[in-house]
Amino acid sequence: MSESELEWENRKIEEENREQEEENREQEEENRKQEEKIRGEEFRRRIERELELKLARIRATRNDENRSPLPSVTSNRDDDVSLDKLIKGVEILTIPVPRKTESWNLFFDSLERTYKHKKVPQEFEAEILLKLLGDKALNVLVYIKEEDLKDNAKVKDLNLKEFEPIPQAFLENFRKAKRNSGETHIQFISRLISTWEYYSKLRKVGDYESLKDLIISDKLFQELDSDTASHICLQQGEKWLRSQELAKECDIYFGATKKSFEELRNDLRTYFSSEKYVPIHQRREIS
Repeated sequence: MSESELEWENRKIEEENREQEEENREQEEENRKQEEKIRGEEFRRRIERELELKLARIRATRNDENRSPLPSVTSNRDDDVSLDKLIKGVEILTIPVPRKTESWNLFFDSLERTYKHKKVPQEFEAEILLKLLGDKALNVLVYIKEEDLKDNAKVKDLNLKEFEPIPQAFLENFRKAKRNSGETHIQFISRLISTWEYYSKLRKVGDYESLKDLIISDKLFQELDSDTASHICLQQGEKWLRSQELAKECDIYFGATKKSFEELRNDLRTYFSSEKYVPIHQRREIS
């Protein structure tokens, strides 16, 4: 066998090995996803059983004067309380589970209002939420701590972390928002308010001075060219730079890269993010 033939044979073997390694990685990933799905289903079945037990306790103690009645979630036949009726009553009055990431805050706002209207016992809220989310909650079910399964606020926050867009995307969605067909102006304004309030929450803005600085900072960021905007995203990470800090960082970047102040932004630029998807179990704890 000549040297060229031997080299070709070695390359062929290396290529086959790479293909085999890739197949093995794909199989491992498929196995991991299957295991997560199985674990998620087991969690969900356990939650359903626990909720049924709680409902059974309500039936057994409905005459206890210390327990509040549940007229909104009981049926007319023998006052029978069931998991399906409880969930259905909430589901009817809540907007559908969203397909777009920017709609999750609206979904949770709607759900909270429904809980209050239907007078759903607080201890049932997390279980009902997980039931409504179905397969969308599988990642949360896999990584959530067992003691947090009954904490509606923790379950809600974990789901928001799983599905919410980055703050900059939320701002872009707010700026581009339009009234939907059939949507009243009151409904449109309510949606805008909810979106802005959640954006402010993501940015941890709770006072007038911070809000003013955020608006100015966002305006400056909007005027940046693509390269500078990408650099700023890497610098600020999950946080946001105050307007003076942002301006200073931009000037430093211009000086370091010898960019001209005569240069204007690219109007075709979209928003940037340095953030990548991070599994829930690898994220920092929710305070």
